[in-house]
Amino acid sequence: MKTIVAAGLVCCIVAGAASPLAKEAAPPRLHAWTIAAEVEVARIESIALKGATRVTGYILKRPSIADRKNRYFLYEADPTRGPRLLAASDFLADLAWNPHSGGWTVRGDFGKGVQIYAIDGSHVRPLVVNPQTVSVGGGEGVLPNAVLGPRPTGVLSYGWSPDGSRLWYVKLRLKSAAERQRIEDRGITYDGAVVAGVGTGQTALAATVDGLELRLVEGGRDRLLDFQSLEVAMGGGYFHIGWPDGDHLQFQESVAEGGPMEWQIWRVDVRDGSRVRVPTAAFLDVESVPTPEGFLTVRNVGGKGHLQNIALSGAVVKDYGETDLSYLDPDHFAHTPDYGSFVAEASLPDRVTLTASHLDRLSATLAGITDNMSTCAFNSDLSAGACVRESLTLPPQLVLLSVRDGAVSVLAKPNARYETIAPLRSVAAAWTNKYGGRSEGYVTYPRDYVKGRSYPAIVVSHGGDAKNRFALDWLQWEFPIQVMAERGYFVLSVREPKFDPSVPPPYFPGGIAAGVQKQQAVLLNEAASMEVAPQALIASGDIDPHAVGIAGYSHGAETLTVAIGQSNTFAAASTGDDPGYVAGGYWGGGAFARTWWTGVFGGSPLDPANLPNYRNLALDARTDRIRTPLLQGKAGTQSPAEFLEAYEAFAAAHIPTELYYYPAESHVIYEPHHRASAMARNLDWFDYWMLGRRDPDPAKAAQYARWDAMALAWPNCDAACRTKLGLKDSSPVP
Repeated sequence: MKTIVAAGLVCCIVAGAASPLAKEAAPPRLHAWTIAAEVEVARIESIALKGATRVTGYILKRPSIADRKNRYFLYEADPTRGPRLLAASDFLADLAWNPHSGGWTVRGDFGKGVQIYAIDGSHVRPLVVNPQTVSVGGGEGVLPNAVLGPRPTGVLSYGWSPDGSRLWYVKLRLKSAAERQRIEDRGITYDGAVVAGVGTGQTALAATVDGLELRLVEGGRDRLLDFQSLEVAMGGGYFHIGWPDGDHLQFQESVAEGGPMEWQIWRVDVRDGSRVRVPTAAFLDVESVPTPEGFLTVRNVGGKGHLQNIALSGAVVKDYGETDLSYLDPDHFAHTPDYGSFVAEASLPDRVTLTASHLDRLSATLAGITDNMSTCAFNSDLSAGACVRESLTLPPQLVLLSVRDGAVSVLAKPNARYETIAPLRSVAAAWTNKYGGRSEGYVTYPRDYVKGRSYPAIVVSHGGDAKNRFALDWLQWEFPIQVMAERGYFVLSVREPKFDPSVPPPYFPGGIAAGVQKQQAVLLNEAASMEVAPQALIASGDIDPHAVGIAGYSHGAETLTVAIGQSNTFAAASTGDDPGYVAGGYWGGGAFARTWWTGVFGGSPLDPANLPNYRNLALDARTDRIRTPLLQGKAGTQSPAEFLEAYEAFAAAHIPTELYYYPAESHVIYEPHHRASAMARNLDWFDYWMLGRRDPDPAKAAQYARWDAMALAWPNCDAACRTKLGLKDSSPVP
């Protein structure tokens, strides 16, 4: 394996071809939400500031349904003259400013797979190129990725030391040619503690990859700093890598070696490669920011969150007091050289924001901003920063923050066309369920809402992510919330109740010891919040009690499967990329899955002692009580086979169900045409089962024929149901 590195980090660039710049056509103005409008929101993916100036670089991702691509553009925005296009590619990420060389750097694909490039003006030059690329992203890449499509990749991540003289980067270490030949000759011996499953991507991973290398480049020399085996790499690999000082790197990793997942923090001395583990407190220190002493994090103290600086010994260096923040983002953190002042991106229940220490004017400004402020970066003297500002009704824009006087100004508005859409009415709401669990979120009203009229509704289970953000895919997945409101639906975006700190997740240390009763109580509490959310609007007459649907993606899908198994509130349901809690999940993901299911159900479904636990909660064990048609969308790293258990159980019980999937997609669908397709299918599903409404497009005739047959075979579809669905044949289908 040979890595090509620019000779010396003083100049940091070698000869290379300039990148042609794709011209952006001005998109048309919008007057109402459509599926295309939801899919094609432009996102600012990465931000960096030039030295101590206010000149800001940013990477813009612009999806296009027509050409089925996401196109990436690198801009430089000077407050005095506006944005200037520097480079374009089918993939760009991780923008940085190198103070040593005085230039922008990115990870990007300019024809050699994803590598590290230096960008000087509009000239793109290779900086670190690993010619042994592998497919990274999607469900069938050698290394899966939750939000990116498969792309040949040589470098997975990188970062500069504070003075720009050192560069770390991460790449895959491939098995030797001899080992790959041995596997080709003799096959793969499956190890469930390393690779959960034997799907196409997982098989390629086990046959190809040894693990991950963390490497350091200094003075033209490229050397190995640390190595993670495949089993550690699959838990998350190296992430949140940062410099507590110029001589040390600190990173996190998740380890699930045949049992509970454990978060670990490590510090490496880049001078000699020695590394030491930093003490953590199980799952409470998931997100941490490196400091010279150890790390900054939000910890639970007596049931309250406290912002604390923790030493390498585990001792508390400083407690900054109680906070409502749930975590700090170590990838968006800036500080003065002595750490006397700092600013960090953090999460509140309803939005991402910034928290600042000893920066009074900035803190005062932030206290008055209820919009979402994310992807933030700051300049070298901490005098200015830039963030993505957005809300439910404000499309993402780039804003400049003055740290000294707290002023906020707009640098770029890549989504100006959305400002012509009349905002939908969305109001913050809170609900208390029958267990006393409190949830927050938003109620989005139908576009043409009239008091006294009864409307259909969709409850969207967001886990903890129903935040003040603009049509964001990985929050609402492919449930077209805005289009639903245009079509006359109430949409209730519901966060789950806050987790009980005394009950670790079942797959974390202490999760099994907490006991099945407590673990199931957590899940039932979450599901009950989805059931209670529409009740007030049903009582007021605003929502038709017979036309309430539920949708959920990822963990939200898990909550949904519990909800429809416990309640007959919902007339239709749609899940995104998670099969939920089914009995066979115990066998479906190696040792890690067995740990998880043991926490929730007590162990194997074949053990008679555990059968009551499965009957109480597992989706496929409750089909005799379920009255909700279920659409399952599969788009991520899991095999379609993992969704078949619920599908077959529903089909055998003649409960309407359909399973669709997009091969090679990511957990969050990345391909714009696929996103549009999934949105349309979800909208059609709810329209049909809840309202008897059909899209007249002749191309969908087969879809409705399938659903009609399901309805005729469904014991719960009585004469009123068949009339609503427009079914003329009243005879049951055997």
